[in-house]
Amino acid sequence: MARQFAERVLVSGNYRSTAVGGMQTGESNSHRQRHKSCFADGTHRVSRQRAEARFANWLPRFQSPDGCIIARMNRPQFGDTILLLDPEGKRLVVRLAQNQRVDSHLGFIKHETFLDYAYGEKIPTQLGEGFVMLRPSLVDLVMKVSRATQILYPKDIGYLLMKLDIHPGMRVVEAGTGSGAMTLALARLIQPDGQVFTYEEREDHQANARKNIERAGLAQYVQFRVRDIRGGFDEHDADALFLDVREPWLYLAQAHAALKPGGFFGAFVPTTNQVSEMLGELERMSNWVEIEVSELLQRHYKTNADRLRPDDRMVAHTGFLLFARPVSMQVEPVRTKREKKFFQKARQKMNEERSERSP
Repeated sequence: MARQFAERVLVSGNYRSTAVGGMQTGESNSHRQRHKSCFADGTHRVSRQRAEARFANWLPRFQSPDGCIIARMNRPQFGDTILLLDPEGKRLVVRLAQNQRVDSHLGFIKHETFLDYAYGEKIPTQLGEGFVMLRPSLVDLVMKVSRATQILYPKDIGYLLMKLDIHPGMRVVEAGTGSGAMTLALARLIQPDGQVFTYEEREDHQANARKNIERAGLAQYVQFRVRDIRGGFDEHDADALFLDVREPWLYLAQAHAALKPGGFFGAFVPTTNQVSEMLGELERMSNWVEIEVSELLQRHYKTNADRLRPDDRMVAHTGFLLFARPVSMQVEPVRTKREKKFFQKARQKMNEERSERSP
């Protein structure tokens, strides 16, 4: 296999490759000459034997146990998190460590074995069954966290990350750590120079979230705070702030103080009356702009080319996403002409009722 591959690959160094193994019997000498490898400037032609010798020295560094040519950097190491797919489509997320093994009804695989294979290959158990090894996506890491609370789903997290403009180097504050699903997603995107500051009232919830973050290898990018946020946040001039608490409208003033002017604010609430409370408080404070409320629904399709149709179940309502941007001056809420006329009448009626009640 190595010899056949050597006849086709690009020889390392300053050589450029031609198909030296593609010559057929009966070809002319001039045609053979054009197929020989040479330096990039067209001088100092090299022999086929020399090219194969160079490849023979290069091959062992990039060859897997079954003979596949792979890059060493495409193999996992201890401390890496991997995704395993079994023949039935089940998914396992595993962090590699010494003297550990993966156990399943298909058999077991020692963690040391994974180091000898590349991502995308099939790793056999002692029973002859096999798992396909892949790099886990952010969705895999989020959905496989150990849950002590309800988590945000990827459909909501993805839109939140975009609306909050999360990118490397940001300082992000989060209240309501829960099981750490959103915390994990934030930490994954702000690395290597950013930092996430996450607050949680219950110590047991944050202890579970800390384990999830450590399992994902992102602990160095997260600072955990176990306390109530009624007294405000320790951070100031944060780039973004996210609230996932029961009554977020009670903490809008604290959020505004922690954010830099023009920063990004987001909140997640499951019911419409919570949205109404939020909108009322944002309007009363009059120092927020770009207010938005969204709801996302996700429907998967059966991956059968002959019978393409939606899945029987879908990820429908999980909650409402509310966004706003803090500003340093008082602003009027954005309304249409009809809405302005309605609110003027409502305000006038309310003032008349107050005057009638007063002695």
